[in-house]
Amino acid sequence: MHLVSLNIPDLLVSLWCGTIDGDKDDRRLWDFAVLRGTIWKDHRIDVTSMTPYLPGSFDCPPRNPAEKINSGYKAWEYLMYIYGLGPGLFYHILPKPYWRNLCRLVRGIRIAYQYKISMMSLKQAHQFFLDFILEFENLYYQQRRN
Repeated sequence: MHLVSLNIPDLLVSLWCGTIDGDKDDRRLWDFAVLRGTIWKDHRIDVTSMTPYLPGSFDCPPRNPAEKINSGYKAWEYLMYIYGLGPGLFYHILPKPYWRNLCRLVRGIRIAYQYKISMMSLKQAHQFFLDFILEFENLYYQQRRN
């Protein structure tokens, strides 16, 4: 649960904001670090505008990520933010290769979170995860070891 609902979303948002710790690269050159400045601040408007479209079973929408992501964003908020709203919210923000990579992850997670999963769907989810991981390493690590 923690991997999917906290660790992976936190990693992705940290990469997209360019705030991940421990890298020696010039972060200004990261083409995936797009959630900066006004884009990151304006992003909250998109998140909060999704409230009317969320199912009633969610007591409240994810809080403003620009203000709350570093102060205790809850697991269910990350789940809704990244895996529920993410593909739509990040469509025009992330460069296409990174957006497609996110969608592979989202599709695999959505299959895995189903109440009943057929063997065929399970194999599809597995393939989405494998594709996501390989592509993630190529896009973000760019085969560097530092």
